Amino acid sequence: YPNSFQEGERNLKIMTDFAKKHDLEIEYQITEYLNTVTLRANNKLDIQQHYSKFLNILESMRKIGFNHFVDFDLEILMYNFGLLFYEIGDYEKALLAIKEGEKNKVTSIKSIYQTLNLNLIENIYSIQKDYDNAIAYAQKIYELNKGFNPKLDPADWRSIFWQGFSTLSIAEYKLRQGKFQLAENLAIKGYEIINLNQNYEELQQVWAEFEAIQLLLQIKLKLNKLLDAESLVKRTEEIVKKLKIKSDTEDLRLIKYYNNFSDYYEKKGNFQKSLSYLKNARKLEILKEVQNDKRNLWRIEMRVKAEDYQTNLAKIEDERNQQNMLTYVVIVVFVLGFVVAFLSYRRISSKNKTIDLQKDNLQKNLLEKENLLKEIHHRVKNNLQIISVIFDKQARLATDEQTKKLMREGQDRVFSIALVHENLYQSEN
Repeated sequence: YPNSFQEGERNLKIMTDFAKKHDLEIEYQITEYLNTVTLRANNKLDIQQHYSKFLNILESMRKIGFNHFVDFDLEILMYNFGLLFYEIGDYEKALLAIKEGEKNKVTSIKSIYQTLNLNLIENIYSIQKDYDNAIAYAQKIYELNKGFNPKLDPADWRSIFWQGFSTLSIAEYKLRQGKFQLAENLAIKGYEIINLNQNYEELQQVWAEFEAIQLLLQIKLKLNKLLDAESLVKRTEEIVKKLKIKSDTEDLRLIKYYNNFSDYYEKKGNFQKSLSYLKNARKLEILKEVQNDKRNLWRIEMRVKAEDYQTNLAKIEDERNQQNMLTYVVIVVFVLGFVVAFLSYRRISSKNKTIDLQKDNLQKNLLEKENLLKEIHHRVKNNLQIISVIFDKQARLATDEQTKKLMREGQDRVFSIALVHENLYQSEN
């Protein structure tokens, strides 16, 4: 129990040196892990260095055998590895780490880490659109938590949350697979479970119900059950008043709400209201796309920087090895080769560094320009698409045939511009 970060770092260094000196490979990797986490907490490592070090530690643990780390809360260790890899977008390594933690779990069945590990795996499969596996892991979460009874033990209230959350998740995956009837039954069940949970703060409870209703409403609209949908719309309007939602809000959780209401009023024949909600949905969808693009670019940049960091470490290690070799050579042929070998090494090393630096700069500049160009083309395409949607809606709202014709001609022209633009920016010439 150190009194400061500095004292903690010193203690870890002592343990690391001891483990290394006595060839304690397992303990050495654990102290390396703790060192990395501590340095990151003290802002002495950036995220790409953190990622790079975790990659090296995970690979070393794999070679030793993950089963040898069970006594060090392997399940929790692997969750922390998996969470960082997930944030960086390295889903392959995230799955490797989390599944090892799941395989070698030794914590109590009530440990939140079992549920968190399963949820992280489910999220990765969902991102990859592998809905069968996502459903399988959501079902595992439900099975793990369904045996707890908050009425007997108030500390188990989280079980209700995870039962409801996993059930609604399965419902959404079934919806994406086009299995609307199954999705409806699961969404109703999930909605009922969510409403059992009285341990949320009031605002959290309202948001939980709001999001559950939007999923159920989306399914009801897919099944054209307008009578059921009407009661859900009324309940949503009551909740919206509690949440104090404004029409110009930028909360991305509202995308499904706006789309649902647009679909509902379109089916009811109220096209003006439908268009109003559709505009709000499109605004948030564009904002979400921009955020996702930025997030993906950040992930790519972090992984590239981590690779550069590892490459630099390898170069430093190579240079150190070369220097050691040169030292031995100098000792053997001290009189004859010292000056020549030293000068040659320095000259070659300097040239290689200059060439590598120029090459790295060219590659970075090229990547930045390519990403910028893609971003510009993407934005242009989105803007043309929005204009086309507006023409389409306007044509559908118009009663005069001449107006409809003009709107369709406008839409066709915008589509022509989009095709020309796409052919131009995809061309290599």
